[in-house]
Amino acid sequence: TSVPYLARDPTDHSVFNLFNGFLLRGVAPSVDVKTTAVWEWIHTAVADTKWKASWILTWLAWKVQRPHLKIAKFLVLFSDKTGTGKTSFQEFLKSVLGTDLVLSLTSVDTYLKGENCEQLNKLVVCLDDIERMKKREADQLKARVTGNTFTYKKLYEDKLTMPCYADLVCTSNEGSPVFVDRDDRRVELIQMIPALSGKDKFWDRFYAELSDLGVMASWFCFLSTFPIAVDIRSKSVRFDKQLLERTKASFMNQAHQFVMEFFTNSDCIEASSEYS
Repeated sequence: TSVPYLARDPTDHSVFNLFNGFLLRGVAPSVDVKTTAVWEWIHTAVADTKWKASWILTWLAWKVQRPHLKIAKFLVLFSDKTGTGKTSFQEFLKSVLGTDLVLSLTSVDTYLKGENCEQLNKLVVCLDDIERMKKREADQLKARVTGNTFTYKKLYEDKLTMPCYADLVCTSNEGSPVFVDRDDRRVELIQMIPALSGKDKFWDRFYAELSDLGVMASWFCFLSTFPIAVDIRSKSVRFDKQLLERTKASFMNQAHQFVMEFFTNSDCIEASSEYS
């Protein structure tokens, strides 16, 4: 089986657990994470409010502290500008969780393909530079995003159902990267802030930290003790509610958009009356 854990293997001694533990758990931290470029990147490029910073740190902490509980949402980091640091998110995940626990793919089709043995035992799957995701593709992802098992298949071998703990992270250069239904509870839109775009010295420092075992061990230690105060799996606990609502409205047909805009005006009835 495959059951990820932070401190102690919960499986019976007679069961072989494919999860080998986090590589950084036994490494001594070397810095205060609040002095790092990674901290600046999170609070400058990823999150522009205290709530958003707390939300994304909680997401990261959840993957470390509760890896056996799938969050069952997929993050979409997007910006129509380059150099904002959205692809850096998956590089940070690989450095702090381990390259063996984070898988990078290039398309939704690759993620959903039949031969998918490389997805076994992963905590995060990253789809980099996806094009605008239409309703059909978004619907195809629903079962995989929320499912606790998946059908594992090697070429020329029989299918096997295995536990699935991998949450999905997508990046895109599109201004409106994914279809969001009005009842959606899975998509978390993260619009990257271009404040660090073009700052080569900062990015040199950032990637140097990702290669520094002591710095990444500091981040792992920080995330392993970060207080998880809210259940980010809840459909009511969102990274950016206003952005979600605007995106949902943009995918409505024109009649629905008109009705929504009409009734959000507090003077809608009076304004439409000839006696007003």
